[in-house]
Amino acid sequence: MIWWLNVISSSIILAVCLWAVLNPRVETRIVGTISLSGLGLFSALNILKPGFAGFFSDHSQTMANVSLATLALWCYVHYREYLRERGDDE
Repeated sequence: MIWWLNVISSSIILAVCLWAVLNPRVETRIVGTISLSGLGLFSALNILKPGFAGFFSDHSQTMANVSLATLALWCYVHYREYLRERGDDE
């Protein structure tokens, strides 16, 4: 049951990351593109668990968390820029 939950959630993460990176209307810039690509890549590795990937296959969940943390920081910085442009910066 847990394995299926992992596969479904990793598939959703992979689909959303692909959509965000490939959609020209979503402005991800460099850090966002790298973070989303990394998160999508490690989500795919988390689903497939290929033997040829070695270290990254064994620790794909940890690497996905690192990519997610980078993405969260990117979202925070991007949101602060948005507030600054609107004049709502505290």
